Amino acid sequence: MRKKIKELRLKHHLTQEQVADALGFTRSAYTKFETGASELSFARAILIANLFSITLDELANKSSY
Repeated sequence: MRKKIKELRLKHHLTQEQVADALGFTRSAYTKFETGASELSFARAILIANLFSITLDELANKSSY
């Protein structure tokens, strides 16, 4: 999921700071999700999916069944 999060951020031309602010995270907490140093909770995954207007399946790189 970390690669997808970074890919979405770059696709939308946002900095880590901008995404972190939009989500109510610290930049360092957000960076840990992008680098894989910290696991993303379900609640935070929902926030990220909502920010980028995608589903949780899309965030997790899962295809529709």
